[in-house]
Amino acid sequence: MTDAAPLPPQQSEGERNRPYPLFIERVILLLVLLGVGGLVYLLALNLPVPPWLTVVVSVPLAYVVWATLAERLGGIVQLRHRDA
Repeated sequence: MTDAAPLPPQQSEGERNRPYPLFIERVILLLVLLGVGGLVYLLALNLPVPPWLTVVVSVPLAYVVWATLAERLGGIVQLRHRDA
């Protein structure tokens, strides 16, 4: 056991849990969610299928778009805050 890898550098509690600005991120995500919802509404008006079917199909798609964008924005904001 003499060839064990060294421990990673320790971080203080303040470094690990630094707050970062979420307001801009939340505004962008809200606008994206409203935009996706608006597109779904317009599609539902023009498609010859029941509105409930459009919602059932589009809600998972809207969630995937929203979650992907949230993850990307969250990562970018964290990196910018870390580098500042």
